[in-house]
Amino acid sequence: MENKKAVLLEFINRQEQNYQLKDALTVIFCLTGKITVETITDRFAIQAEGVVAVNPLQPYRSICGIGSYAICLQIGAKILKKADWGSKDAVSCHIPDATDQAEQSNEVRRHISKLVQDYFRNEDNHSLEAVTQDAVGLAHHLLHSYAGKQAGLDTKMETKRLLARVLDTIHRDYANPELTIQSVAEAEYISVSHLSRLFQTILHSTFTSYLTSVRLEYALAKLQDKRNSITFLAEESGFKNVNSFIAYFHRQFGATPGQYRKKLQGASLNDIDNIDLQPLLQYYTPLPTTECTESIQAVVDVTKT
Repeated sequence: MENKKAVLLEFINRQEQNYQLKDALTVIFCLTGKITVETITDRFAIQAEGVVAVNPLQPYRSICGIGSYAICLQIGAKILKKADWGSKDAVSCHIPDATDQAEQSNEVRRHISKLVQDYFRNEDNHSLEAVTQDAVGLAHHLLHSYAGKQAGLDTKMETKRLLARVLDTIHRDYANPELTIQSVAEAEYISVSHLSRLFQTILHSTFTSYLTSVRLEYALAKLQDKRNSITFLAEESGFKNVNSFIAYFHRQFGATPGQYRKKLQGASLNDIDNIDLQPLLQYYTPLPTTECTESIQAVVDVTKT
């Protein structure tokens, strides 16, 4: 599984995501609807068959329109090294939608399509090696066809990696009501004031605001399931009491959790069975389309829960 760990894949459809900072190349392929990808300095809109690449250690977030879905690939440092990426290399890749049929754009799509299909094959040595080769090929093509300069603040890489570790801690331990800026700073052997400055400077947010938004994001993802009571969601998301959860939720989304649950159910935001994988599969089809679709769909159904 080591090769697959170097390439992470997820399906995204959350309406709004908090800023993330990953020590990996992130590639987002829009399957349906409209996705907006924001960095600290830029904003990119993509529709079906559109692609955006986000450089390693570049803060970003994705915003999905209702009924929109995308595949998000994260290619780790080991793979990037094999693709001849240096510590200062960066790309500028924004393919808006299906109307962009330039050869270099379709080559990006072919690499993504092959990588995704190999990712969901049986986990034998051949398929794992294929995933690595696919990821190296995608990263290499992006570097040589879309070479650019990483925009944003001139922040040292070690500082960005520190913040990336902190964000990973928040996303992992958000359900712990005792998680604070003091506990995180202590675990990283830095001062609270230094960590606070990093949030303000790089993410334009406070630690507390970011943590609260993450908790609300995870609560929102579980809200549509009627089996989850509002009190349960508050406890599972790290809020100390249900009243504070409801107040923060209303402030963020303009409705109480109960009201928003009805809105979500009406919109059928998680109707994952209606995802059309053909926009991706058409660019590389070594397997019968139905076989590949069923293989990917099985994993989508698992990630949905």
